[in-house]
Amino acid sequence: MTIDNQDNLCLRCHNREKLFETFKKCSYCSAKLCQQCWTELQTSDEYKVLIETLPKTSPRRICSTCLQTLYGHIAKKKLADDEDDYQLALAISLSQKEADKQRKHEEIKASSITEKKVDQRENLLDKTAEAIERFMNRAKSNYQRNRDVIGDTALLSAFILLQTCATELEQLKHDLDRQRQHFETLQEKLTTLRDAREALNILRYEHQARKRQEQKHADQQRKLLMMQKVADLRQLKHTQIANFQERYFHRLLEEEQESSEHFSQLPDDIKEYISTLQNDNKRYVDEVQALQTQLNNITAVVDFADSTKIAEIADLKQRHQQELATINILMEETIRDRIGDARGKYDNELNNLRRKYEVLQQENYELKSKVMDEKDSVIATISRSLRDKLTSNQSTLAQENENLEEDMRKAQESTLMLKSVIIPLEAEINQLKSQLKDAKDKIVELETLPREVKISFPSNEQDNQELSVSVRFHLF
Repeated sequence: MTIDNQDNLCLRCHNREKLFETFKKCSYCSAKLCQQCWTELQTSDEYKVLIETLPKTSPRRICSTCLQTLYGHIAKKKLADDEDDYQLALAISLSQKEADKQRKHEEIKASSITEKKVDQRENLLDKTAEAIERFMNRAKSNYQRNRDVIGDTALLSAFILLQTCATELEQLKHDLDRQRQHFETLQEKLTTLRDAREALNILRYEHQARKRQEQKHADQQRKLLMMQKVADLRQLKHTQIANFQERYFHRLLEEEQESSEHFSQLPDDIKEYISTLQNDNKRYVDEVQALQTQLNNITAVVDFADSTKIAEIADLKQRHQQELATINILMEETIRDRIGDARGKYDNELNNLRRKYEVLQQENYELKSKVMDEKDSVIATISRSLRDKLTSNQSTLAQENENLEEDMRKAQESTLMLKSVIIPLEAEINQLKSQLKDAKDKIVELETLPREVKISFPSNEQDNQELSVSVRFHLF
């Protein structure tokens, strides 16, 4: 909105309004600020802190002076409200304490009265039950003894006591009926209050709904009025801009007419020079337009080339990703096959080694049993021969010595023969033990091999040609 020239002064920098520039007006003091001063004010940290403390309903177009004043009023009002809240809370707490004290006193009093009444009722009932029991026992006793019931003084006193208790019981019955009627009346009042509260809640809900509808209708009307006002202001703005443009065009026409009149009064050589300058200016403008057109065409070509290159690069990246995925799949399949083959190979080797180990154990056991059998047979043969020789006919001492030497020689030969058989067997057993130990070491080594298979490809696009594959596997 344009302002009159006499009022178009900035309150901060004291500059006048420029062409097509509007001043910002404070919503409180109507002070005017130019666009630059208003921007500097809004970007300051102090202004941001103060504007955040204001309520949301307060207008946001406000100068720093009014903002500080308003903030002071809000702070004072907040202090006063806090003091009022404190006093109100203090008074409420005091009144609550007094009410609690009075309520406790009334409860204690009511409980004492109730206990007293209950005790009286219990005493009356006990007294009545005792009088009835006494009367019945006395009457039964007189009946059994054939005595006169009417002339018995004990029965008369018991009857008089029963009459007194009957009067008190009638009074108690009357009190209970009165209390029952009182409580029934209270129950009816409670029912009436409950119905009234429900009706009041319904009326309150209807009133709130009606208020919401009225508020909604008022908001709609206010929005319509604001829209109408904005439309009127926009129309006024367009009208003023049109008037300003018309005045500006008139002024331009007047200046052009004055310049043409001034140009007509100039000499011919100056006119020719000015016309030459105008022609050169026109030619330069045409050249600039042509160059601008060429630049636009070149820019379009470059943009098209860039888009084409970007599409080609995206295509290459996609193909590269597909190739990498294919290579990964092939490598995984190859490594899986190699791992399966190696696992099968080492399984076969392990089974062969186990079979060999079992065969060697069996051979070792057989050799040990064979050696033990041969030792037992040689010793038995020697003992048998000695026994036969001792039991045979001892003809002469020389023959006996000769036979003994022969037996000793045979025993020595048998011992040498056993040594010649046992030593190679022991060497073979030691060799088999060493082979068995090597087989166990190899089995342990195979069992300790890792099972994991790890394939890693570089993620960087510059190192796409460098692939590193590390394979680790377990067989067992």
